[in-house]
Amino acid sequence: MKVLLDATPLMPTDLYTAGVYTKNLFRVLRGLGADLQMNYRKGAFKENQIEAHTGHGAKPFRSLFASKDSVIHGTDSALFSESDKFKKVLTIHHLGMYREKIYKPRDCQRQQEFLQEELYKGPDAIIVPSTSVHNEFLTRFPKFAGKVHIIPYGCDHLIDSSASRDRKVTEKPYFLFSGRLELRKNVVGVVRAFNQLAAIQKDVELVLVGGEGFAYDEIKKE
Repeated sequence: MKVLLDATPLMPTDLYTAGVYTKNLFRVLRGLGADLQMNYRKGAFKENQIEAHTGHGAKPFRSLFASKDSVIHGTDSALFSESDKFKKVLTIHHLGMYREKIYKPRDCQRQQEFLQEELYKGPDAIIVPSTSVHNEFLTRFPKFAGKVHIIPYGCDHLIDSSASRDRKVTEKPYFLFSGRLELRKNVVGVVRAFNQLAAIQKDVELVLVGGEGFAYDEIKKE
């Protein structure tokens, strides 16, 4: 089977959610013996580290002409607008656009409209990363009940080295938050909850692990 893989998320040196997910997907597909064709969107990032991350070459997107048994995986729905012959799978990472104080009202409306447009196109399957997102999505869009599948995020295996395992963050017991530090992930709520706990139990610490994301300054204030 031939698989056309959108490698755009693998262009940066430091990979976050979409990049780590794509790299792990690449490894699985290669292990299954898939005939992989890697493409990327020009201008998406200043750097291009795709080959460094995967050991596999990639070419810029031109046009997606593929046989009927091909699979295309990508993060940009516009890549597939030229053809209706492919089955389409929609990934929904979160529903933060439906919560107050996570995005500006205008951004909330824009993201809600985008999601509704993608759902209107009738995806063949929908992927969500957690039970929480799964349940919230079906509460809002119950007619898609038979199409939603939970696939949790993976981790970057390249950082799983003996050096990283041996290095201790703290000697004390600690709570760990792992992920990009963004307002929409309720990191502020995590910090506030921990502060209440720390007032009672002083021998624990909170460890936040992740890159700076959307509205990071708001998190730093806490």
